[in-house]
Amino acid sequence: MVGEHVLVERELLDGDRPHDTVALGSYNIDIREVERTWRGLPEYVREDAVFNEGYLSLAVPPYGVPYRSLHPRREQATNLLVPVCLSASAVAFGSVRMEPTLMLLGHACGHAAAQAARRGVTVQDVDVRELQDALRERGQVI
Repeated sequence: MVGEHVLVERELLDGDRPHDTVALGSYNIDIREVERTWRGLPEYVREDAVFNEGYLSLAVPPYGVPYRSLHPRREQATNLLVPVCLSASAVAFGSVRMEPTLMLLGHACGHAAAQAARRGVTVQDVDVRELQDALRERGQVI
């Protein structure tokens, strides 16, 4: 899904907290190996070693996940919230994919859906400040 906002690596590394943050993530950007190969590596004394192709692990400070990344653009769908397959680059998703972050996003989506239903509006028209207040009242740190 491509939402109104695509969460990207730079935002995680900078610890951005957008105005519509509904959850915090903090796990390293963690991209698993694509392939393990046995080859010569000049940085090792021995000529051959196992090389993990594609591995990436970068520490990040706590960062905000914006509400705009949890729903599609209005012209694509009006009542869909997506806490797991959110709008994020592959590298950013390497951090967001952790269960605690996904649980926080699910919590936010549940409150947003309830607010949209109560007010009779689409999820794109949810009052984000009201949503953030409801999440904080229930102990969510944003």
